[in-house]
Amino acid sequence: VMLSFAFAAVAYLVAAQERAAWVTAFATAYALLGVGLVRDQPMLPPTLVITFAAAAAGAAVRRFIGWQWALAFYGLAVGASFFAIGRVVPYDGGQVEALLVIFAVAAYLVAALEPNPWAGAVPTLYAVGAAIANPNAHDLLPLTLAFTVAGVVAGRFGKLRWLWPPYIAAAVTAILTAVQGQHDPAFETLALAIFAVVAYAVAAIEALPDLLVPALLTGVLATGSLANRQGWESWQTLLAFGVLAWGYATLAYGWRALPWLATARNPWWAANIADPAARAQWSDGRRVGLWLHRVAGLTVAGGAALVSLASTDSFAIGGRATLTAAGLLLSLAVMLAVRGRDAEPIIPGAVSGRILWYVAGEFVAIAAIYGVRWLGADNIQAFVIAPGSYQLIIGALLPVDVQVQRPEVLGRAASVVGALLLLLPTLAQSFAAEPTWVYALVLATEAVVIVGVGLGTRNRVLVLAGSSFVGLAALRGAILAFQSGAVALVIGALAALLMGFATWLSLRSRRELRPDA
Repeated sequence: VMLSFAFAAVAYLVAAQERAAWVTAFATAYALLGVGLVRDQPMLPPTLVITFAAAAAGAAVRRFIGWQWALAFYGLAVGASFFAIGRVVPYDGGQVEALLVIFAVAAYLVAALEPNPWAGAVPTLYAVGAAIANPNAHDLLPLTLAFTVAGVVAGRFGKLRWLWPPYIAAAVTAILTAVQGQHDPAFETLALAIFAVVAYAVAAIEALPDLLVPALLTGVLATGSLANRQGWESWQTLLAFGVLAWGYATLAYGWRALPWLATARNPWWAANIADPAARAQWSDGRRVGLWLHRVAGLTVAGGAALVSLASTDSFAIGGRATLTAAGLLLSLAVMLAVRGRDAEPIIPGAVSGRILWYVAGEFVAIAAIYGVRWLGADNIQAFVIAPGSYQLIIGALLPVDVQVQRPEVLGRAASVVGALLLLLPTLAQSFAAEPTWVYALVLATEAVVIVGVGLGTRNRVLVLAGSSFVGLAALRGAILAFQSGAVALVIGALAALLMGFATWLSLRSRRELRPDA
């Protein structure tokens, strides 16, 4: 052992004499050989002495001579620390965890003297190793909180390079805690809830709105874990996510009120925005956090609504799942409408947020389908009236709405979709359902109304579609006149009137919708 350390000292002196820093690698190798040959009983204490002595010597050499000459001592300290871990006999996960935490603290203090931020990788690896060494999730929870507190304390020095080692260690330890705590659902739920709150607090304290992403995501995981622990039914779980979505949307207003968030630290997300004014706006941590809260709320609400629609029992008469689907759709619609009040674009350079009003209406129309189904409706007419009528309404509004840039093509498409939703099921029922003459009359009425809407909005496609269905209704009425008994004359007269009306509409629509008209 003594001979190995003597060779290490000689190699280091030769390197200094020749001014060749790379030769110090031989000194490190000789010194590590000596550490490996230590046979004192117990072997751990002398190994620890060598580890910390080498780290202290490296810090001193780095401070007064240069970093090239300190690498040999740092390498010896790191290598000796691995020997120390292996000399914990018998192996005890708690002792190894404590030892690695001590090494992490020492390495972090040394790294704080280095200008290169990558020096923080060494204490981070020690900290992560401490979490891996102990498989007890209950011990890892306080360790995660300790790393988080260390990050908050380091952040008070105002340098980002001090932040990432403890926060990365906290994040990895939190993941390991959640994974290892799966066998204990109660503990896992508690741990995830604590992590969500702590991550949110760190994002607010450090003025780093991008940290809201893991915080909000962990909140979703905590809710799912709670549902699994309590054994909730699917509709109950979906309602819980609906409540969580509103919680995120509400938290947005509290985040916006925090004054110190006005200037976000390291706003990398705004670096590629060309417009200086927009870049300045999106560098505001309050604004970014508000946007993230809203997106998270809409994402969770939309996901819950989508899953509720996909449930196997979500369209049962009087079913709880059916009512839940209707409620979640309405909740999402309200959230979109609230967001749509802001004329500001959803993302920089995009269309005005008012477009969300129209999207909200779509979800209300779909919710109406599930609502009438829950009340006991079983006729397709009850299911198409709300969405079909709504498409006609927005088809008339979109082409004249300046705030959404007057999308005429989209408006016409919506009108056609609405017309087909209303007319095609009625046409099918006039052939398949009884009484067929009633559905034929309804078809004629709907077609006439749609033609009127097309004339009012000067939508040529809508007028032609309505006129076509008026003609189809007339033909269907004529067929029914031959098939009926006492009402043949009445049905025949109505069919004749419809045929004449369809012909008149065709001629009038061509004249009214001519470009020179």
